[in-house]
Amino acid sequence: MKKVFYFFIRHPYILLTMILIVILTIVLVVISVRRLYSGSLRVVVAPSTADVFVNNQLFKNGEYEGLRIGTVHVDIVSEGFESESFDLELLPDETAVIYRCLASDDDSLKQNDDYEAHCALVNEYYGEIEKNKFLRKFPISNDIPIVVEQYYDNYTIYISYRIDLGQYKGCKQEACLKITDISGGNYERALENIRSRGYDPDDYEIIYEDYSQKGHAG
Repeated sequence: MKKVFYFFIRHPYILLTMILIVILTIVLVVISVRRLYSGSLRVVVAPSTADVFVNNQLFKNGEYEGLRIGTVHVDIVSEGFESESFDLELLPDETAVIYRCLASDDDSLKQNDDYEAHCALVNEYYGEIEKNKFLRKFPISNDIPIVVEQYYDNYTIYISYRIDLGQYKGCKQEACLKITDISGGNYERALENIRSRGYDPDDYEIIYEDYSQKGHAG
């Protein structure tokens, strides 16, 4: 022991290096363990009395942190409702979600405030996902509708044309731009309006209706 002691006395930098290595090892182990258990989960299930088993561990509606990351198996069961089973990926530092409205042949089980309230949250969540997907696919949605109006001396407002996005007769894609030309002769102006907002009209299927030829001008 004395030899070891005097060795480190004569070579303190070696002792310091060893101490730093031990500290660094402990820090890396702690970081690895914390990251391994950095998964989060949010559960919203209708009915709220349903049992949610994640790798056979029971969960209820709520938020959970410190879960081990990786693929887990989920089983959702509730008396009178159809069970659901699926795999779910828990990723580091991200919140996975379980949003489900369990189905049932017994309508009376679904006709209560608890089931309807939680189903509303589930539908709102998935509705927001679909909305965001649509906005990413059709960013022009942020500016739609575009209504171009003309003001005359008598202060009467006349709409020259408007541009909308949606599913219309003759539209072959998920959504089309529809130019409704009220006063006529505004097709190219409408396209230029679209370009001026930073969008390329060629990216969209365009439906054009000239209402001036249908007796609806003004």
